[in-house]
Amino acid sequence: MKHTYGVNEQPGIPTSLLCNRRDSPIGVGAAGLRFSWTIGGERIRRQSAYQILVAADLGDLRANRGTMWDSGKTDGSEMAHILYEGAPLEAQTYYYWKIRIWDDTGTATDYSDHAVFATGIDGPWQARWIWTDKSPEPDSGSDSGIEPNNHVYLRKEVALAPKPVKRIVACVSADDMYKLYVNGSFVGQGPCPSYPDIGHNYNGYELLPFFKSGQPLCIAVHAYYQGLVNNALVSGDGRAGWIAQIRVVYEDGTDEIIGTDETWRAKRSEAYGWTRKLGYDTGFDEQIDARAEPQGWKEAGYSDEAWERASVQDGGKWKLFAQETDVLHVEEQEPKQITELPDGVRFDMGKEIVGMLRLVVEGRAGDRVEIRLGEELDEAGSVRFDMRCNCVYRDVWTIRDGVQTIEFYDYRAFRYGEVIVLSDTVTLRAVRAVVRHYPFDDTAASFRSSDGDLNALWDISAYSTKVGTQELYMDCPSREKANYSLDTYLEMSAAYYVAGEWNLSRSMIGYFLQSDPDGKLRCMAPAGRPHYFTEYTMYPVLMAWRYYEYTGDKPFLAAQYASLCRVHRYMTTFADESGLLTRTNDTLCDLVDWPVNMRDGHEMLPVNIVPNAVYYGMTTALAGIAAAIGRSEDADAYAKSAASLKRMINSRFWNGTIGAYCDGLDGEGRPSVHSSLHSNAFALALGLVPAERTEPVLRHIRSRGMRCNLFLAMFLFEALFDYGEADYALELLKADGEYSPMNMIRQGATTTWEAWDLTQKANASLCHPAGAFTAYLIGSRVMGVMPAEPGFAKVRIRPQTGKLRNASIRVPTPRGAVELAIEQAVEMAYTMELQIPSNTTADAYVPLPRPHAADCFVLVNGVRTQVERHGVYLLLRDVPCGRYRIEAKA
Repeated sequence: MKHTYGVNEQPGIPTSLLCNRRDSPIGVGAAGLRFSWTIGGERIRRQSAYQILVAADLGDLRANRGTMWDSGKTDGSEMAHILYEGAPLEAQTYYYWKIRIWDDTGTATDYSDHAVFATGIDGPWQARWIWTDKSPEPDSGSDSGIEPNNHVYLRKEVALAPKPVKRIVACVSADDMYKLYVNGSFVGQGPCPSYPDIGHNYNGYELLPFFKSGQPLCIAVHAYYQGLVNNALVSGDGRAGWIAQIRVVYEDGTDEIIGTDETWRAKRSEAYGWTRKLGYDTGFDEQIDARAEPQGWKEAGYSDEAWERASVQDGGKWKLFAQETDVLHVEEQEPKQITELPDGVRFDMGKEIVGMLRLVVEGRAGDRVEIRLGEELDEAGSVRFDMRCNCVYRDVWTIRDGVQTIEFYDYRAFRYGEVIVLSDTVTLRAVRAVVRHYPFDDTAASFRSSDGDLNALWDISAYSTKVGTQELYMDCPSREKANYSLDTYLEMSAAYYVAGEWNLSRSMIGYFLQSDPDGKLRCMAPAGRPHYFTEYTMYPVLMAWRYYEYTGDKPFLAAQYASLCRVHRYMTTFADESGLLTRTNDTLCDLVDWPVNMRDGHEMLPVNIVPNAVYYGMTTALAGIAAAIGRSEDADAYAKSAASLKRMINSRFWNGTIGAYCDGLDGEGRPSVHSSLHSNAFALALGLVPAERTEPVLRHIRSRGMRCNLFLAMFLFEALFDYGEADYALELLKADGEYSPMNMIRQGATTTWEAWDLTQKANASLCHPAGAFTAYLIGSRVMGVMPAEPGFAKVRIRPQTGKLRNASIRVPTPRGAVELAIEQAVEMAYTMELQIPSNTTADAYVPLPRPHAADCFVLVNGVRTQVERHGVYLLLRDVPCGRYRIEAKA
């Protein structure tokens, strides 16, 4: 039966215009350019068509002339991933675009405000990779070519033509990293790590705001070659360099190109000494000698005649691609508290941060200060700089004469610090932190409820996701400075709900798929050191499916399809004649959970149910992916393979006596007598459990408590919420004792930890963003906002709010924000305030005021409305866009 919900049908205007999933990107790759938008203002039930205009001149666009591309009226409700099909675009050039749409009555909206993008460089560069000849060779026995921990200063001053400048577009990159300054001001840093043999990222910047008219354009760079083989970078290969191509466009239409070459000046820095490596060889301490840093080298007018001419490198070592993600947000923050010490100060940032310490000090040449940073205080109240997570944050800085600013080059994760003055003539002028993180939108999402514990879990998740994410999602920004695939899966799921960020997950999936061309994916990527976990090899396929569900990005699935299939093909090499994966632990490593004391006693046997459950989940995901991109024969084949695997797992691993799945099979095919939480939670979450076995499996899961760590927890909670155990799931989220996400908060955590309690993992990091998955659970399960169709073309609203008196959430989607507020009076009424964005419909499940009541009814905006009974819910199908007050009453 068709229902009318009384939506306002006045047309709206497109807003939130994105190019390649980014807002006004600079240096974007022109090949495969795609556009997206949402619809603001008044509500449009369905977009029936759209028209995109792209022009090189803003005046043309304002006159509604799409000189580069006029898509014409194009039928369709799509509002994301629309391919540019216009004239060829020039490199390092600004373009302007706007859009209008038609609603389902054929009425056109006004055009949107214009948006901009600036292209990068898809063809050959008019620039050369440069470095310095003064970089020393490594110690004997190494073949890397350049000594690790190599800091280099590079600069050039250019006198521009004496006429008004319109744009200055820069495309820049470094191997391994850079910090860019223009006329003394910090511009940005990067690039995002990648696999250089496949493609090295470059960043784009608009430099005009940093240019001072009447002065030379002074470009200064502090470039860095780390040179370590680790899981954080693909380095240690002797490739060190910096490259920049800068296009200056004048108001009169003329332009000039400034490219790196031998005319640039270079100097190897002697200021950054080191005594130890940090983490898992992912960085160095920084024993800085400020006397060795040239003063004023970032400013115009500095005399660099004593510097050497830059050394041009072999450009064949690099292939450059525009970075698909944004450059980092960087800002200065003051400590929340500073305490005077007899020989210095102790400070507290208030929360854990990720960034660099910046000191303003005054003294004499040769004076020294000691810097101690840490995530926590020791029993005596001093900073614990010898941290749990294999990092020793203790450095000594030597200062020069006068007032000066000194700061770390590389970033660290810390909350507390001490600055100890080692010379009587030193005066501390200022202590600050330079915080850096991926530029999440803090205003995109929100959650508040009558439950303070849930509020605290949301807040710590949102903050951890933000500060713990750098150019990539991070395992932890202290020790690893890199990402595991499962950590990324947890973090990207949270980021959808706390920030509406999905572009970064797209990029991350690509890096994992690039880690091995034959499907043997590394568990960390991009990384220079091979490292494998069985389940982690398969998680990128699940990540790709979730990414598609939330974004509807079908072109991405099509582009990555062959790589996704190779993962499955590789895993089938471990399958025995029954189709079960066997002896994966011999070649890879069956993780199950980490550390081993958090596995609930899981017995590790040749045939392990956990990898087989993930294998099943991957195979079903591939069936969905193949179907989504029109590969129906492949979809059928994957679906049949998954069905066969499901039958075999249920035949071989089920213990009917206890009503649970066992951990594995020994070499003779005999089942384990042990049934861990993990064996059953993975099976249930990934869809292996037949309906008749659901209740006994849930009973077994409940009997085990929460004897797991982060690496099962998201799957465990998904299973509980999805199979009717929401009350128990909420109980576990907030439980007393050490096995609960709330325990971290009770213990004083400001970012999520690597374990629920620090006694559970001796070397735990205190900034471990994977623990932020709880925000995903609050958004998708507690408040119940999930995509019912890819990209939220249809949204499912199915709250499981337990005893919450009230709660409200704003969930960003590619089609606009879904807003939901609930209020319930005990056994009397359940009220939902619901806003559905334009061009979207919803299936709204309204909880019954009394679970077994037979006389419940629903009011929609005050009008009694026919609904379907659906278990403990009253279901309103296909609710169109609009704002509603829905009341279920008994």
